[in-house]
Amino acid sequence: MGVNAKSDQTMTNQSNRKFLPQPDTFTIGMRGKLDQPITNTSDSRAMIRKKELATALNVSPRTVDNWVRQKRIPVHRFSPRLLRYDLRKVQTALDKYEVIEVGRKLS
Repeated sequence: MGVNAKSDQTMTNQSNRKFLPQPDTFTIGMRGKLDQPITNTSDSRAMIRKKELATALNVSPRTVDNWVRQKRIPVHRFSPRLLRYDLRKVQTALDKYEVIEVGRKLS
């Protein structure tokens, strides 16, 4: 009888695991449906957060703050604390600041 109780508990734990989010699945915030993973980050109109932008550009979040203050990159301010970025527009804006070496021979 003790073995059956343990196996029932194991089965209950295993059945509950399917409802837990998988470690590689990210879910939408409180206003979205919790069972839908975020898949639209590759969409051309996707708005991303500062930390995600910094990761995509391989810079620190502080550098992103500096670029916003210097008006080098476009930002969407929905409120004083809610900022979102369009990765494609940011990359286009940063292409203007690309430095190309002149006068160096390529071997």
